[in-house]
Formats: sequence, structure tokens, C-alpha cells
Amino acid sequence: MLRPLYEKGRPAVLSFNVNAWCAWAPGIETPAQWQQWQRDGELGEPQMPSLDWVSAAQRRRLSSLTRIQLACAKTVIGDDSLPVIFASRHGELHRTFQLLTTLGEQEPLSPTHFSLSVHNAAAGLFGILREDRAPANVVVGDDDSLMLGLVEACAMLGSGQCEEVLLVAGEQQVPAPYVQFMASRQVDHALALRLGRGSNIRLINDALGQAQPWPLAMQLAALLASGESGRLALAEQGWTWQR
Repeated sequence: MLRPLYEKGRPAVLSFNVNAWCAWAPGIETPAQWQQWQRDGELGEPQMPSLDWVSAAQRRRLSSLTRIQLACAKTVIGDDSLPVIFASRHGELHRTFQLLTTLGEQEPLSPTHFSLSVHNAAAGLFGILREDRAPANVVVGDDDSLMLGLVEACAMLGSGQCEEVLLVAGEQQVPAPYVQFMASRQVDHALALRLGRGSNIRLINDALGQAQPWPLAMQLAALLASGESGRLALAEQGWTWQR
């Protein structure tokens, strides 16, 4: 978990611009739908993105998590080439769970499931399917993996390596045996942010959390849709999002 960051005794501030964004959750894709969800907390019926830019043979190999992550990422980046950061706590946990179940049943493993069970599967596939050689990185944390991705993105922008960076966050509901260990609500979701240098957004970390929070990426998508400042919170810590 990312502990509160401090600079000279005060909470550190991350500054950047959000040049474009796209988010997906069951029945929630447009800014208007995200604003409605922020008001009532109601999810809709899930409809997987089409991914018509990916061949049918390749689409069949993609997990639900990878599909929604790639769909949001492609919407934001188009045909541009940018450094990419993927942030996910569990990644392809469903594939790993399926592999472990298969081993327990003493059945042969699927080579496809095995090759796509690694944590950087989505990041690798995004580059391969787009024939893009731009740098790609994957960050892994707790429920705050999105924030770790923002720290990584700000470090890249601040180093002068690039003018923009693509950050993609996403999670899939964990398999049933793991639900009891989760502090946040379990919802399939993805968020893609096209970030640039600047100070249109200021993100300040603190220790004010809330019980049973929605995933951070969903909270942020609702704030982006509203165009307002606001709070983002997990069980043990929070952030102020200032525009």
C-alpha cells in the first residue's frame, strides 16, 4: 500500500494535466452515465467492448479484464505512440486461479492460459496488437494501485522522458474464495488516462479513509465526468483531487 507522501513535513502534491480519459464499468461508459452512477451508485448490465481493431482470433484469447483495459486505452490513445503504464492489484488472477484449479485436478495446463496469466499480459498485448514499440511498465500495489500508477506517471513526466504518458488501471472481480479478504467492493472496471505535464490537476494524499469504498478508478471516473474537485478514498487513506 502507498503510504501518505510528505515533503518537508507537509503532504506531497502531484501535479499534472489530464488530456483525455475513458472509463468502463458494467452499464457505465459515457460521462453522463458516470455522473448518474455518482448520484445513485447503480450499475447496469455489462456489455463487453467490441474491440473491432483486434482480429477475431486474437479477441478470443483475451480475458474480460484485458478487453476492457485495451478498449479504454485505445479510445484515449488512438493511433499515437506513448509510453504506457498499466496498474492493477490482481491482474489476471482469474487465469491463475483456473491454472491452480486445473493443477489440483491433475489435468494438463492450457499453454494459452499460462502465457497470458502473467501480470504484464495486458501491457504486452497492447503493444503487440498495435505494433507499438513504446516503453511499457506495470505497477502493482494494494487497492491503491491506481495511485502508484499516477506516481510513476508523474516521475516519467518530471524526468523529461516524455510530454505525455498513458496510464491504464483496471480490475476484475476476484474469484469467489478470495472475496472475504477484500476491503473494497468488487466490480469489473477499467480507466485510461492520457496525462501530460502541467498543473491543471493537483493530487494531495492524506490519511482520511472511508468504509467499504468503491474502487478508486471508478471514483476518479465519476469526478472526471463531473469536471469538479473532490475526494478519493480507500479504507485507510484518501486523496484530495483539485482542479
